[in-house]
Amino acid sequence: MDYLKGPEIADPVTSHYKGKKKQPITVTVVDNFRVVRVTFFLYAADRTLLEQGPAKKEILGNDWTYWTKVANLKLRGTMLRIEAEDLPGNRTVLQTKL
Repeated sequence: MDYLKGPEIADPVTSHYKGKKKQPITVTVVDNFRVVRVTFFLYAADRTLLEQGPAKKEILGNDWTYWTKVANLKLRGTMLRIEAEDLPGNRTVLQTKL
């Protein structure tokens, strides 16, 4: 019944993100099958969506990296939401404040 279990999302590495464009946010995602999709969402403190998009899997290991696309001048209260999906279609969500 392992195919019923969703991916596990570790705490994201946000130390390189300072609210500017083209900055990486990386997360480790593991699954007993195969992770097929990791999507990042960044929300402002007032919960408006700033940006969203797919992360790219790194060549080695289980890390996925998202490169920011827009500037975020107010980091305080920014919410990061990460959705991971495995081959059988199970989804896991992690939300954290930056």
